[in-house]
Amino acid sequence: MRPGKGKKIALGIVAAIAFVTVFGWVVMSLWNWLVPELFNGPVVTFWQAIGLLILSKILFGGFHGKGGHGPKEKWKERWRNMTPEQRDKLKQRFSSRWADCEGPRWGKKREFSNQDWSEENIDKKDQ
Repeated sequence: MRPGKGKKIALGIVAAIAFVTVFGWVVMSLWNWLVPELFNGPVVTFWQAIGLLILSKILFGGFHGKGGHGPKEKWKERWRNMTPEQRDKLKQRFSSRWADCEGPRWGKKREFSNQDWSEENIDKKDQ
């Protein structure tokens, strides 16, 4: 183990505990301030607030780290950095792999056209 690595790990654990504590306290405070008065809901304890945070993470997949860029953004960036030959090769792979897929999302067999792969269409599909 490198020198100082144990200190970094301990500091990370302390920082994580502090973050969860502060965030749980903020959720508990906001909940207890708003929900009972607005909706006649229950008052929650600190641990119930932590449970709500965990439940929201499970249900909604929040708390994205590293700028919140998901796989879609990574693929867009990757597409923009490809050469035309690499793009054609990828189009052929997708066309051959999914041209015969059927189901509610795919419908009939289809070939992907160059129009499907233009940067304007890729950006429009995300909106």
